[in-house]
Amino acid sequence: MTVATLRGQQHDAYGPFARRRGQGGYPRLVQAEVSVAKRLYVGNLPYSTGENTLRDLFSQYGEVQGVEVATDRETGRARGFAFVDMATDAGAQAAIQNLNGHQMDGRSLKVDEARPPREGGGGRGGYGGGGRGGYGRG
Repeated sequence: MTVATLRGQQHDAYGPFARRRGQGGYPRLVQAEVSVAKRLYVGNLPYSTGENTLRDLFSQYGEVQGVEVATDRETGRARGFAFVDMATDAGAQAAIQNLNGHQMDGRSLKVDEARPPREGGGGRGGYGGGGRGGYGRG
């Protein structure tokens, strides 16, 4: 086993985190509580609803980190749903409890945790078909 010097400290061949036999390799890490933004789906929105309106509405229940109103690629018109990123899980749960079913311009909002995006991309656009056919193909 070779010994190396790193910033004035001696370490064996396995690096600065190596331990003596039977003590494991890396030091135990202390797990810190990390706040992760919670993404919410907001559906059945009036088409006139903008990001600022949603930010103001959801900020009553906690810090809002971001708002994305879904728009049509070709027309730029709102599609009637959005995603709101809440800073804390508690804020997200409070928003769901208080805003799911909330009336906005005569429409009942649907607020729930956003589902993760589906795997596999866009698919074939609904044109299933097996591609079998033609002469001499089985």
